[in-house]
Order: sequence, then C-alpha cells, then structure tokens
Amino acid sequence: IVGMTLGLLPVMRQRKIGPLPALKIIWLGEVIPIGVMEIAMNVTDYSLGGMDVTVSHPLFWISFAAAMVAGFLCAWPVNWWLLKRDLKACH
Repeated sequence: IVGMTLGLLPVMRQRKIGPLPALKIIWLGEVIPIGVMEIAMNVTDYSLGGMDVTVSHPLFWISFAAAMVAGFLCAWPVNWWLLKRDLKACH
C-alpha cells in the first residue's frame, strides 16, 4: 500500500491522468510482478526445506539465496512484458 501510494502522484503528474487510472497502472506495475516473485520464492523455499530449519542452520541461508534468485528470475520477464506494453510506469 505504501509503494502504491508513493507512486500515485508521480504517475498522475507524468501521464497527466486522474487517481483511478494512475492506481490501475500502479496496481499492474506493482502487484503482478511482486505476486509472481513471491510465489516463485515461496515454492523454492518450501522445496528446499528452508522453512523447516532455524536461521542459524546453513540450509536456511542456502534456500533463502536460491529463493531470491528464483524470485528475481521469475519477476524479470513479467516486468519486461509490462514495460514493453506500456502497462507499467517507470517512476
């Protein structure tokens, strides 16, 4: 919510649109890639067993690192697609 709120005014100014169309752009630009990233990270983390160990266990950090890579690699094409179709504002 904070990210969408902070992005609202710059998108409204840049595109000269009202709050609802700007919110739509921000919604697409924030929620879709973040959702894809979170799904990829959680699937990776659960698959490697990182949720079953404590922070002091090396498996936690290995699965954490793998989950970050998976989240990045899965969100990248989504962001590229949104930018290519002008559905995401660069603010």
